[in-house]
Amino acid sequence: MTSIDTGEYQTQRGSRKYEEKIYEYQSRMPFSNWPSDENESEWKNEEGHSLSYYTEDSRQVRDTLELPDGWEWDSEWSIAPPHRGTDKDGWEYKGLLLASGWAPRSRKSITRRRLWNRTRIQTGDAFIKTSTGDKYKGWEYAHISSSTYHQEHSPLFGKRRRRYLRKIKTKTQAKLSNPPRFIFPEHQQVQVPPRLYFPMKGLFKYELRVYLYQARDLYAGNSTGLSDPYCIVSFEHYSQTTREINQTLTPLWDHTCVFDDIKMFGSPSDVKGSPPKIMIEIFDKDNVGKDYLGYVECYPIVRINENQQQRRQVSLEETEEVLHVPFSLEGAEPVDEPKDPVTSLSWYQVTRYGRYAGQLLAAFELFLVDSVCPPPILERDYGETDKKKWWYTVPHGIRPEYETKTIKILCWGVRNLKKYRLGSVTSPFIKVECGGVTKKTNHIIDTRRNPNFTDGPIIMELKLPVNPLYCPPLNIYLYDKRAFGQKPLIGTYSVQITEDSPTETDRPSLRHNPLETANTLRQRKTKQGQVAIDMETFLDEDPDYIKDSRFDWWTKYRLAVLKATGSKLQDSEIEYVNENHDRLKLFHHELEKEPRFHNFSDVVKSYPLYRGKGSIAFDDPSENTRFAGTFKGHITVKRGKHTANEFDHKYIPTKDLCPVVIRVYVVEGIGLLPLDPNGKSDPYLRLSIGKCVMDDADNFVPNSLNPVFGKMFELSATLPLDHTLKIQVLDHDYGSRDDFIGQTEIDIENRFISRYRASCGIPETFSKNGPNHWRDTDLPTDILDWYCKVNGLKEPVRTANGLIYNYDEYTINHTDLKPYMRQHKYVGSPIQQIALALLRRENVLVHEHVETRTLENPNQPGISQGSLRMWVDIFPKSYNLPPPVDISPRKPEDYELRVIVYDVKDVKLADYNPVTDEEMSDIYVKGWLRGQEETQKTDVHYRSFDREGNFNYRFVFPFQYLPAEKRIVVSKRKFFDVNKTEIRALPYLTIQVWDNDKFKFDDHLGTVEFDLTAIQQGTRTSSFLDQIMSIGSNISLNQVLNTSDSTDNLFEKKRIRRWWPLADEGMIELELQILTKEEAELSPAGKGRDEPNMNPYLPPPQRPETSFFWLTSPLKTFKHIIWKYYKFHIIIGIFVVLAVVGVIVFIYSAPDYLAQYLLDRLLPL
Repeated sequence: MTSIDTGEYQTQRGSRKYEEKIYEYQSRMPFSNWPSDENESEWKNEEGHSLSYYTEDSRQVRDTLELPDGWEWDSEWSIAPPHRGTDKDGWEYKGLLLASGWAPRSRKSITRRRLWNRTRIQTGDAFIKTSTGDKYKGWEYAHISSSTYHQEHSPLFGKRRRRYLRKIKTKTQAKLSNPPRFIFPEHQQVQVPPRLYFPMKGLFKYELRVYLYQARDLYAGNSTGLSDPYCIVSFEHYSQTTREINQTLTPLWDHTCVFDDIKMFGSPSDVKGSPPKIMIEIFDKDNVGKDYLGYVECYPIVRINENQQQRRQVSLEETEEVLHVPFSLEGAEPVDEPKDPVTSLSWYQVTRYGRYAGQLLAAFELFLVDSVCPPPILERDYGETDKKKWWYTVPHGIRPEYETKTIKILCWGVRNLKKYRLGSVTSPFIKVECGGVTKKTNHIIDTRRNPNFTDGPIIMELKLPVNPLYCPPLNIYLYDKRAFGQKPLIGTYSVQITEDSPTETDRPSLRHNPLETANTLRQRKTKQGQVAIDMETFLDEDPDYIKDSRFDWWTKYRLAVLKATGSKLQDSEIEYVNENHDRLKLFHHELEKEPRFHNFSDVVKSYPLYRGKGSIAFDDPSENTRFAGTFKGHITVKRGKHTANEFDHKYIPTKDLCPVVIRVYVVEGIGLLPLDPNGKSDPYLRLSIGKCVMDDADNFVPNSLNPVFGKMFELSATLPLDHTLKIQVLDHDYGSRDDFIGQTEIDIENRFISRYRASCGIPETFSKNGPNHWRDTDLPTDILDWYCKVNGLKEPVRTANGLIYNYDEYTINHTDLKPYMRQHKYVGSPIQQIALALLRRENVLVHEHVETRTLENPNQPGISQGSLRMWVDIFPKSYNLPPPVDISPRKPEDYELRVIVYDVKDVKLADYNPVTDEEMSDIYVKGWLRGQEETQKTDVHYRSFDREGNFNYRFVFPFQYLPAEKRIVVSKRKFFDVNKTEIRALPYLTIQVWDNDKFKFDDHLGTVEFDLTAIQQGTRTSSFLDQIMSIGSNISLNQVLNTSDSTDNLFEKKRIRRWWPLADEGMIELELQILTKEEAELSPAGKGRDEPNMNPYLPPPQRPETSFFWLTSPLKTFKHIIWKYYKFHIIIGIFVVLAVVGVIVFIYSAPDYLAQYLLDRLLPL
């Protein structure tokens, strides 16, 4: 006989708090009233068994229930809260027609019940103890056979059972591959086979300790944006619950869950190698039900061979190793394993439906219970209101060590506030909480006038963990002050101090304040009007300056693009580099994503505020509706106690309103989303900031996914009221609403107040004019003065030869400044060059650049809709603004290409003349410019027997050309397209020689292709070219010509006449001439040999007499083809025909004449 310990599976097993439930039943006759006295009620447990054995008075049944050892009542009996299945008093009803279930209505019901609850808690360390009387006899008790059996006896139990076990083994020593099984004969009735039990050896007891310290960034379970979180810890079939922490997303439990008397089979070393999993579920406690906040899966550290007391005495900061005392238990295998790691708290990710839902700071230990070395004793903590409620705290040595720290919070302002309860948030204030310390700001009077706080920084002194990994988050709460004393919670956010709160040594050294320092520097010199005069004096030093048309801003931009892609530089870019002009920095991402700029959050950082409950779905649009606004501020942490005066408050930007002018330069779009049926889009730009909106729909770019905008938009704004610049790209449509492609947003305020001076990038040189004219409102010396002041450096001093900066004197020829200076003919004064070189050497400020901003669609988050290359300049309106940079797209120039085809020679003969039995070709030439649909052809040189063709024919190709890019611009309109599509192609001219056929496809005889910017040199005579071609294909034409310059640029030489070899066979004589539109109008020329046939005059070609079309000239065909080759045959044929005709006539006429002759002779009249 044996007994199964069913106590291990009781519902209260492993819990220190348990809720007892009993039902109150009442009955009645049909259509009568329900009993009003509890004495008439019957009390039953959850399984439906009566509890009337406790007392004869039914009303005292609730109070006479016996508790297990070590438990006591924690509350009084109370009716369970009503829900959908009950009426308002908690009753649920059952009648004859509802025998299968309970209903919340009493109509035609004869029985009703309601649930009563009462909580009991554990008072000691002992769990439920089993009785000893029948335990060793193997009896288990139950109410009926189908209910759960228990080891404790009760007067209500009417059934008992015990199990008998019998050991089975194999008949032979051979090992069997299959487990044992029972087989019943077919003629017998099928029986239930007995259970098979595997005998386990080595039963050990363990104690699990789960150290739950705190959590952060939890999921919001309430409509307020907060939660009342608590944890349920599950291990094997044991579970415990922590206390709930009200209204927080960063609960501090400081709770240790102890699971003692855990029985597990197997070797302790196996348990240590593969410990069981611990499941921690986090819930939000509500009045009705509970919300699921997430779960954590983890594994404990198994302690089986160490001295627990010594482990606790070792400090975490002193050593990472612990002392071990090997020991063995009876029945356990001796172990000799490496030292266990020190138990320390770690952050575990909380997962909710596959998504990140916060972090849990916890540690886990599983002790092998040993009387020689028991687990350490834990300390208890009690509730503030009810001393009967207690829990174990996290022990010292595991819990974090604390020290005094001071936090400074610069509350800058709030932005993008959403409505709350149909009302605008106009008087918000901030409350911050960290480690139990709470402080708040004064409310803003009216966010519509100024959304910034007027308070100074908030100083908080509190105890925080020494290790920043364990620091609690800083909770930010935004409230709104409303009428009648209402202060609703608008939104919350938790800041991780370890990540978002740099210490004083980690802060950027540069402190820029464009609203104070720049104005201070200007006022220190002269008034603003005088500054403008000084600026003009510096920049306009050369009155005889003539604009250099070779270079523009696009030359600098294309140089940056070609270098970024590793492409070959063109002539204009090479010339630009050789003259040592400025370079441009091209960012392939947003400017704020550049690592050294730290998202421009050096002065203030934006923190999103959320409210309400989150969503389960990944793409639920309600997630966006939780956004309540943005809080802007800055957090600084210092060790020790510090007052407000000990923090550095210098150069904090002013919070007053500042009107600014924003210049947005949009260069081009890259890879935009196609939205039209033809696979293209007609994009245009729309910019907005505050109430200022600019729409450029009239200048849309037709049929393009990589449009070149080249636009500068100037907008007016007032900071901080207008703080976010929105740039949208839309697709222009006819007859329907324009489609939205994507948008990008830029925080103008952060750029303007940033210490990296992102308002205007500094160039490489100070140019008084030229393609890189100085475009900032401040001179380099002013910027250097500001830089020294905000960094605590000595103010630069001007000398006769240069500047004294940071106790060193720098001149224009200083070796340290050589890498940061460029010399060209447009550079300004040496003092300004030195100051600019010093600034670039520091490599702190934003340089002249073009950034690439990704376009996003709110309906398709995370999916790029293309990108824009652009940059932004921001200037205060009080400054004298410099002229904007001209980035208008380059306009193509009108050109005309004239190609005169003179002769072809040595082409192959593709046809065979059966009449003459000779090879020949009907030669003609056609040509076209790449990208253009127009193909022009010469007339046909018929019957070329000597492999030559004569034409004297002119092709005329008008086209548009971009000299700087060396591209032909072609505008085409495809089928069903409303607008033309602009295409840029290389300036390639293709000339082909063909054989004309009337009843089959024409035969290709040869091809030559010309790059108009790099035409391969030809020969002046065909005989010289023939000699070169006879040498062989291994020697190039340029080597024979012995020329160093292998190509000619037709746009520079204007006219070229040469013989060029064809790709297959033969050669061709061409004259290429290129003219501008004005030159073509002054020197007109017609196509072919049409009028005006001039410039030059083309006479008809001197072709052989055999060159004609035989259908249009039959006499010439007879003369030059038939008579030429068959005249003797024709003459002989004529004589033969005449002779045959004469003979035939003679034979036909001779008998008649002969008969007449004989008659006349023989029969005279």
